[in-house]
Amino acid sequence: MSESSPLTADEPTQPNALILIGLVAIIALYLWHALSVGYVVDDAYISLRYAHNFAEGHGLVYNISERVEGYTNFLWVMCLGIIAWAIRGVDLLVVAQGISLAFGAATLILMFILARRSFAKSPWLWLAGPIMLAGNSSFCAWSTGGLAGTVYAFLILLALVMHDREFRIGQGALASVIPIVLLSLVRGDGFIWFAIFSVFRFVEHFRRGQSVLNRRTLIWVGVFLAVLGPYIAWRVWYYGYPLPNTYYAKVGGSIDLYVRGFRYSKHFFEQCGGALWLPLIGISWIKRDSPTWIRGGHWILLGWFAYIIKVGGDGLAFFRFFSYIVPVMYMLAVAGLYDMIVWAKENTRKISWWRYRLAMSTVVLMLAGLGAQLSNQVLRRPDPSIAPYHHFDNYFVARCAAAGRWLAANAHEDDVIASTPAGAIAYFTDRTVIDMLGLTDQHIARVPTVKPGRGRAGHEKGDGVYVLSREPAFILLGNVAVGPKPMNAEDIERDLCQRSEHEIWADPVFHKTYELQSVRLSDSGPFQYFTFYRKKS
Repeated sequence: MSESSPLTADEPTQPNALILIGLVAIIALYLWHALSVGYVVDDAYISLRYAHNFAEGHGLVYNISERVEGYTNFLWVMCLGIIAWAIRGVDLLVVAQGISLAFGAATLILMFILARRSFAKSPWLWLAGPIMLAGNSSFCAWSTGGLAGTVYAFLILLALVMHDREFRIGQGALASVIPIVLLSLVRGDGFIWFAIFSVFRFVEHFRRGQSVLNRRTLIWVGVFLAVLGPYIAWRVWYYGYPLPNTYYAKVGGSIDLYVRGFRYSKHFFEQCGGALWLPLIGISWIKRDSPTWIRGGHWILLGWFAYIIKVGGDGLAFFRFFSYIVPVMYMLAVAGLYDMIVWAKENTRKISWWRYRLAMSTVVLMLAGLGAQLSNQVLRRPDPSIAPYHHFDNYFVARCAAAGRWLAANAHEDDVIASTPAGAIAYFTDRTVIDMLGLTDQHIARVPTVKPGRGRAGHEKGDGVYVLSREPAFILLGNVAVGPKPMNAEDIERDLCQRSEHEIWADPVFHKTYELQSVRLSDSGPFQYFTFYRKKS
């Protein structure tokens, strides 16, 4: 087939068997990529702990009898909690990964559907977006991380597709707002998408010469408020605050914060092929007669970039915040690629059409390869000090889990444990845990940060005096000191991390009331000894 018109919403041709086989192969490639990296993050176990406690009848709490909203993914936690309640003893991490992989595959299919409609006369381009996404390290890593990253990404793309359909046929506001409502329930910052799409809708009505105050707008706003209003009221009643505790633990305001957010974005572009796909997105930006979803995609990118810079980026690996919008980025890049193809065909008649296809296919494969750079580094050049684990975070989760299992078997039921990482330790220990970073601790989350933005995102809060005032039976310093040999006080001091640990170490009361202990966990492997401080009798 040949392209003879720009982006179109004409009735698409039916995909042939070869194209469908290609889509299935790309989905298989995505699953292989995600499972090969096999990334898991400690923060996921915070959500799993909430889900476990809910399934056990304790409510949506981290520590029993302490109502603190230390998660940012209400709908995710509720779904996992219901599954844990229905299927006793189920491995919640495996369930979370299975759901994430399913939504990741669904995102690839949705990209295919959008491309089929937009590039109706170019079937070979229908697979361009999916293959780039299947190669993207950020998206694939967060498909197994244990959090709702792919669910979030799917809903963002679905919201864009539904809005494109609404403005194309002049109805369907209810279908457009449902993904926005779900986004606001899947993550605590989901209300940002209501703001972004509100601006997009206003601009679309204006450019069409339509009044913004119409029936569709009333349905769109009314349904959103009808769901989110009661939900926020419940949050205030149950937890006491209109926003999650994590908001208070992470968000501040300073120039340093914005600089860190800008650097976070810059590093993502540098490591994921931004120099190639950003110009392609720019091509689709300057085109005036683009379909609605392209204009909406640009608003998504602008709004989310502004949000990332405002909050100072993210402290977790594989550019988690960008994994949510990578599908939209790639679809905009494919749209720019198509515009370039049409322009070249119309203005350079002497070049044969198969050469255009070969050149553009090469660009697509380059984008897929550049997007896989982070995975390539992890799989081909792993750190030998954390073998057999590919990534430090996987090693760290296993380290915390080993310590948590020992505490579960040896700590008294009423013992309190203070720890900087608060995920796997709490999940496997099932004791009261003081989160020394404040994600699940109401007091620490509201401790002022002197210079926010200069530390690691989400890891700047702490209060050592407060931790000691609660007299925990165990204090885990050195970022959970588990290794092949016991550690002494000098080793612990060298490995102190984050504010609470340093303040505890500097307090003379700590050294008078706590003693260093090491216990044997296994006879071989990287986790043979667990070193901690225990309160003296």
